Amino acid sequence: MTNIEDDAVDAGVQEHMSNESTNIVDGNERTVPSSSETVDATEDVEQMVTLAADESGMLYTKSQVVDYQFRGHALESSNLIDFLVNTYEADIKKDEHRHQNVQPTTTQKRRGRPLNDRVLYLPQHPKHRSVVRILRSIGHNTLPNLIGFHLIPRSDDSEKHAYYSACMLILLKPWRKLEQDLKTSNETWEAAFNQFVMNACAATKRRMEGFQYFHECASAAQKKAHVDNQKRTTVEDDSDLEEDDDAGTEEIMTEEGLAALMDDQTNPREKVYAHVALSHAVRAGIFSNHGNPEVFVGDELSTGGVVNATESHIQSLHRWRDEMSKDIADRNETNNGRPNRYETSLSMNEDGQPSVTPLSASSFHSQNLDWDAVHGVEEALSPLAQSELKQDQKRAYDIISWHLRQTLTGKRPPPLRMIIHGEGGTGKSKVIQTVTELFAQVGARGMLAKAAYTGVAASLIEGKTTHVLCAISPKRTEKISDAARKQLQADWCTREYLIVDEYSMIGKSFLAKLSKHVSIAKQDDSNQAIQQSFGGISVILCGDHHQFPPVAQSKREALYWPLYVAGDTIDMQIGRTIFEEFDIVVVLSEQMRVKDARWNSFLHNLRMGQVEQDDIDMLRRQVLVNENCAPTDFRPILGTTYHLLPHDTHRFICNAEDRIKDHEDRPLTIEERYAIAKSTAKTNVNGNKNLSNVVEFAIGMKIMVTTNLSTEIDITNGARGEITQIVLHPNEPTPRNESVIHLRHLPLYILAKMQRTRAATLSSLDAQVIPIEPSIQTWRINAHAAERKPVTNQIRRRQFPITAAYAFTDYRAQGQTIPYVLVDIAPPPTGKLSLLNLYVALSRSSGRDSIRLLRDFDERLFMAAHESPVLEEDERLTNKNEATKKWWNELQTVL
Repeated sequence: MTNIEDDAVDAGVQEHMSNESTNIVDGNERTVPSSSETVDATEDVEQMVTLAADESGMLYTKSQVVDYQFRGHALESSNLIDFLVNTYEADIKKDEHRHQNVQPTTTQKRRGRPLNDRVLYLPQHPKHRSVVRILRSIGHNTLPNLIGFHLIPRSDDSEKHAYYSACMLILLKPWRKLEQDLKTSNETWEAAFNQFVMNACAATKRRMEGFQYFHECASAAQKKAHVDNQKRTTVEDDSDLEEDDDAGTEEIMTEEGLAALMDDQTNPREKVYAHVALSHAVRAGIFSNHGNPEVFVGDELSTGGVVNATESHIQSLHRWRDEMSKDIADRNETNNGRPNRYETSLSMNEDGQPSVTPLSASSFHSQNLDWDAVHGVEEALSPLAQSELKQDQKRAYDIISWHLRQTLTGKRPPPLRMIIHGEGGTGKSKVIQTVTELFAQVGARGMLAKAAYTGVAASLIEGKTTHVLCAISPKRTEKISDAARKQLQADWCTREYLIVDEYSMIGKSFLAKLSKHVSIAKQDDSNQAIQQSFGGISVILCGDHHQFPPVAQSKREALYWPLYVAGDTIDMQIGRTIFEEFDIVVVLSEQMRVKDARWNSFLHNLRMGQVEQDDIDMLRRQVLVNENCAPTDFRPILGTTYHLLPHDTHRFICNAEDRIKDHEDRPLTIEERYAIAKSTAKTNVNGNKNLSNVVEFAIGMKIMVTTNLSTEIDITNGARGEITQIVLHPNEPTPRNESVIHLRHLPLYILAKMQRTRAATLSSLDAQVIPIEPSIQTWRINAHAAERKPVTNQIRRRQFPITAAYAFTDYRAQGQTIPYVLVDIAPPPTGKLSLLNLYVALSRSSGRDSIRLLRDFDERLFMAAHESPVLEEDERLTNKNEATKKWWNELQTVL
């Protein structure tokens, strides 16, 4: 009788061992994933092989299994682990060739330490003439590193015990042929294993206990984590309870020690990296006041723009809050399909074609500013006239217009699954805004929703973040509350089209979650599930997969990575399947941002991973300290020249206001402040966002918002502006004649002129000027006082959600066109730069005249190659683009 389970194990073992590559355990030659990769090593093990050439020059697949199978007779009794740990492979030296007739297991008498024993491979090995196994010295400390160690099942798992038995026999019992040496044909794996254990030595049994010990530790850790999760209390901002690692140890707490603790939270290598960057900037004259006639040289510092709050300021702040809330509500009402006074009127001709009655010139775009007249304000993205669209842009626009026209006339076409793809500067965002104008013109603005993964990217297209638009919580919870579900369905009742910009930032798992939440939003009153992705609405993805992939996730989360059933999670598999539905593709090929042909050629090569030496030489001439760098002066735009001195103003240091959130609302003790410093360090390492402990500001200072305050009016994480007024706390002492002032209280608010915002002009303020108030964040800590049990408290922090913005990361720059760019692409102290980083950073400018590099770079970064899935996605999109052209041309003939 045939044992079905044993047959399945036999097949699995044979398949696994036949596909085995050279990275089972540490050896002298192997191919393993780099430590910087975030995917599980087991994924790469099953996809990677190493090729070698035998003595005749023929290629063969190198495998540790083959090495073991054809080991020399002197190693006959070695099991697989002993073979790989106690021996290593080396080329046969010339003097060994001269003594081929000497038995390889004998040692030659010579001076010094005796040679370790050599063992030749059997003749069946592909390289038995050129390589030899060398036995390590007795007492060596080499340890096995089993890739995929955790995949070996527990010894007490009855369902997988046959597979466990096979694994142990393969690793611990000597063999040459799996089908003959490990068990007989009529014997089960468990019976063969039990017989082996009865005769096994003590060392072998200890090894088996070691495999089981791993699982016991993992189970204990999971059990402890479950208990800890049950004890953890949910807090307002969903922050985790921060545990003090130093519980039970006595610590002398002083102000000096606290300051040192906070200073130590910055990586020393990061400090050195920053100091070196600044030294390069100084050397290049970035901070020089040469030729600046406005530099202040007097003795008195001005207090212009800095005032103490009065009742009038408080009343103004309340009024501005109301005006901004109404502005946001009006915009949401308009976007949800409820017309307001700016909406166009819609009529239908007899043939079903929509016609538009335009607004008068006095009312159309009445709130748009004269952008060219406002210094330092970014021009908002505006739509193009249809006649201004390039050929590829026009095709994308026409496809969406046709589909919308079909929908409006009740023809119910299949949901559109479309990708608008193109390198940076090809006008993808212009297409989005022109399509937006189309929906507005036909009175269907409420049918369109626009989103992007980040606040900055969303604000560029006048959309919302995907999390806000689809009610996706940052927490990894799958449950959506009844109230949130009801509100979501109300918001989406009229929406039938979704545009997602910068889709490269979206991973497979998140795409699956996005589809799920939109499907929930489009459920009818009976809450019947819709058997289509995204609830059956049309979805247009815009972006470039050569730019940033999903951040801090496995590289396999990128949408272009093919489906891998054995390694991808269920959500990743669902997300990839949904992504494969997008079969209408328009590739934008005409460059609109870059006007410099040489720079455009370099960016194309960089994007494709085909940079040449001429490109490197050209790029080096853009380094500021290079003697061949063309002279330039970006200071009027960058504003880096001693911004305090021209305004002869103060620099204010503002500490966060931390208090214990309870009925006492009291200040913190020194022990609690220590606990805060430690918890802040942990949350920063874990990637959680905290309000800063210290914020600096001054009149004229460039700032960046660090949280999404309001995506509707572009006050998002990454929005930039300039401080125009600081309204101090009523009880703040009058500023002294000192350049740096440490504030005792948080200011009431600051006024900032934003570079881009859709906010309506507030009463008594200039256009683009908005108030920014302190934000509030809460989390829990465990504070330990001497000889007392730890006490859990909830902290309430108030601080301004801003930071200085004289520089920002390439991540925040994606999707933006920047008039003048100073870039630093020196290798960072932690992590590494990829072609994606380099491309995003260097493709923000229009040409060589508007970009400079702060310091030299490592040219090896530019010589890297893309991984094959990136290039395969290029080919797939090219084929889909051609198919879309053919389909659209054929459709045009029948319309």
